[in-house]
Amino acid sequence: MLDFPSSPTVGQIFTSGSASWRFDGTKWQAQGAADAAPTVLAPTTGQTVAIGTGKTVLNPAGALAALTLTLPASGSLRVSTRARIAALSISGTVDWATGEPESASAGIVINTFEVFDRISVVSPVGLGQYNFGQLLLFVLALVGGLFLIIQFVAVAIGFVLAKQVTGAVHDLFTGTLHVRAGDFGHQIPVRARDQLGELAESFNLMTGEVTTLLGEMAEKGRLEQEMFAAREIQQKLLPTGPLRVTGLAVSAFCEPAREVAGDYYDFLPITDSMLGLLIADVAGKGLAAGLYMAQLKVIVQSLSRLHHEPREFLMAVNKVVSANLDGKSFITMLYGVIDVERREMTFARAGHCPLG
Repeated sequence: MLDFPSSPTVGQIFTSGSASWRFDGTKWQAQGAADAAPTVLAPTTGQTVAIGTGKTVLNPAGALAALTLTLPASGSLRVSTRARIAALSISGTVDWATGEPESASAGIVINTFEVFDRISVVSPVGLGQYNFGQLLLFVLALVGGLFLIIQFVAVAIGFVLAKQVTGAVHDLFTGTLHVRAGDFGHQIPVRARDQLGELAESFNLMTGEVTTLLGEMAEKGRLEQEMFAAREIQQKLLPTGPLRVTGLAVSAFCEPAREVAGDYYDFLPITDSMLGLLIADVAGKGLAAGLYMAQLKVIVQSLSRLHHEPREFLMAVNKVVSANLDGKSFITMLYGVIDVERREMTFARAGHCPLG
């Protein structure tokens, strides 16, 4: 601790070791070059200390309740103490040459080991060679380590989840590109059994169902084309245009309910003056009825010139048809013979509606 003179005069020099101070009338001013050895001061409470242009170290002996420091523009100060500093206040900083106010900055450097030593001596009670403060620091360090491990695990889990999410989204995007290109057979890999995995499975099911639907549509289109072809063939089996016979004009029209049906009519020339008129209907609709209708045309064309009487004709047709028709199907028919010369019509019916 420096013992400055109690009643100095202006300009008085005080020397202690290799350091010197000059009294400017209000305070002691440290003298020396900026690169000189640090000056160590040991101030006491309430003392005013003037810091010179060199490096100054304050090392108070005890706790300081109040200390006033005066620093030049180029001076530096370091406080090295184990005493408690209640507050640090910097005010009234001016340029000594011009008297203009200037700014000053202060920094506090805390030694970690000193903090540890202070905490470790909180209580003399402890376990073995470790006191309560050291055990408390150990617990705090353990908790901090656990938090670091939890943080690392959380970061790792977040990275894995982010990779899974981005990977699943990329797979879905690739799948949509395949679907847009018409490749409905593309399957997305299911990487996990979570909501994203369920979404991938739903996408695969959707593309599978679309593929099946497209196949069914293609098959349906093929069948429709075949049915239209069968319809054209069946229409060619029916007479086309009006039938003109001397003294008689006959016209007919047929519109099946479906592409192919069992409706059938025909004009059967018997002699030059006799004409057979046939109207028949095969039970049922569709391709099966159309096949029976084609078979019936061949039969009636063959028997019409052998049997001129409608009753005999229907009996002969029934004998042939019943031998080749299954038990679940039947055919109704009306057959009439028109004699143009005699201007008579003889007809018979087999289950068909009567002429109205």
